[in-house]
Amino acid sequence: MKKTIRIRVSGVLSEKGKVLLVQHEKNGKQYWLLPGGGVDFGETLEEALEREFLEETSLKVRTMKPILISEVVAPNGSRHGLHFVFLVKRISGKLKVIPDKRLRSASFVSWEKILRLAFFPDMSRLLLSLYRKKFATSLKFTGNIWIPGA
Repeated sequence: MKKTIRIRVSGVLSEKGKVLLVQHEKNGKQYWLLPGGGVDFGETLEEALEREFLEETSLKVRTMKPILISEVVAPNGSRHGLHFVFLVKRISGKLKVIPDKRLRSASFVSWEKILRLAFFPDMSRLLLSLYRKKFATSLKFTGNIWIPGA
């Protein structure tokens, strides 16, 4: 079996001191993450992000700027992902989630609370730092942020 790198894109929608997160469940574990998903062949990062946001949250967003690139490499070599995070702005829509096999819910969460959530991949401290700097810093690259045992 040929191993490939999965490209994922997600967005930070920050409104009124809160950030939009989606809740997923996999293998009996619930966790929170930024709205987003996989990039399809022939799709730009921005197109994928706007499509995924609409699918997961029913919100139409505009991609503003990249703020973070991270890599996730499983220690056993089973998975390798490249994750692009963008700042987004809501264009229209009301938050509505249609649960599926993994997606459970979505809600705006206070920035300070994200540190207490099961957040995957765990970039909560870095995201909070970027928020406190009003996302005015240059693009960040974290390198591998795989959590052993996850």
